[in-house]
Amino acid sequence: MDDSFSDAQEEYCVQHCHHFDDSDENKLVYTSIYKNYTDMIESRIESELTMAIEGFTMAELSSMLEEREGEICGDIWDMLMTIGDFAEFKNLMLAYKVQAQQQAGMRQQQVTASSSFLDAAVSTSQASFEGLAPLVTNLSSNGHL
Repeated sequence: MDDSFSDAQEEYCVQHCHHFDDSDENKLVYTSIYKNYTDMIESRIESELTMAIEGFTMAELSSMLEEREGEICGDIWDMLMTIGDFAEFKNLMLAYKVQAQQQAGMRQQQVTASSSFLDAAVSTSQASFEGLAPLVTNLSSNGHL
């Protein structure tokens, strides 16, 4: 699968995954998101294959896919399944949502850790500088500074 194709799919999913919830009830907004997604994927497939194969049609592709289901690479098959199966698409969006939430949690932990580190560094440095004064005085009086 072409990197720009994968990038477009990922960008779309990241952009819209926040709308999806892991429940049996499907929101109305899912319909337009799914329709736009399938239109995007189908148009990219059709555009690429029309340029590469003379006389190409999406109907022909569909029948070829059904005939060769077991022969298609897993990533490509999964992507194609998200076009024709809303449940697969919803699972894809939920996976992106979980990933986005995990990344947000890690960023929050990093911010919290950085903030805690800075607070500790400031309070430690104040205590350390006060504790270094006798050492600096001693070194300078002995001619080491």
